[in-house]
Order: sequence, then structure tokens, then C-alpha cells
Amino acid sequence: MPYGSDLNFTYAHTHKVMFGTDTINDVGDIADDLHCHRAVIVTDVFLSEKTDMVSRLSKSLGKRLAGVFSGVVPDPTAESIDRGAQKASEMDADLIISLGGGSSIDTGKALAVV
Repeated sequence: MPYGSDLNFTYAHTHKVMFGTDTINDVGDIADDLHCHRAVIVTDVFLSEKTDMVSRLSKSLGKRLAGVFSGVVPDPTAESIDRGAQKASEMDADLIISLGGGSSIDTGKALAVV
């Protein structure tokens, strides 16, 4: 089934999933709505180093960005979760933002639990 570039949606359940052109620009406003001040972006090395996604998200977050954890691995391990949780704790994070696919989402959820 082909999807056009005009496909946009917001799905809200326990977690909010945003998808669509330029939705990354809305993340700062959502952080404000949640009264969060120290966000950590959870992503993988590819998105962090080979795309502009992290810099675009950082721009949206502005001063709310506490840091980036780019240690997401496929099928996240306990070791990678522990590293990310330690980093988020050191940054005194009050918001975890997963950037990427399933492994980034799973890692972000695990960091929030830890």
C-alpha cells in the first residue's frame, strides 16, 4: 500500500506517537505542555551521525535539551539500557524522547522504567 508525502497522524495512547512531515518541530511545544525542562533524546548512532534528525529535534527543544543518548542497539540489551539510564540520570532528565524505530522506542521505555 503506497503512502503519500501528505500522510500525517498523531496517535495518543499511554505514549504519544507523532508521524508526518515536520512533526519534529512540535516536540518543544509538547515538552512545554508536559511541563518538562530536561529532555534526553534516545536514538542510534546512524540517526545521530548520518542524518540531521537529532539537530532538528534539538532545535525544537531548545534550552530543554539536556543531552543525547545515541547508544541504542538492535534488540536492546540490559547493558545498553543501563548505559542509557545512567546517562539520563546524570542529566537529571524529566523527559525521554525516542527518535527512531522500535529499538529506540523500546530503549526509551526501558530508560523511563529504570
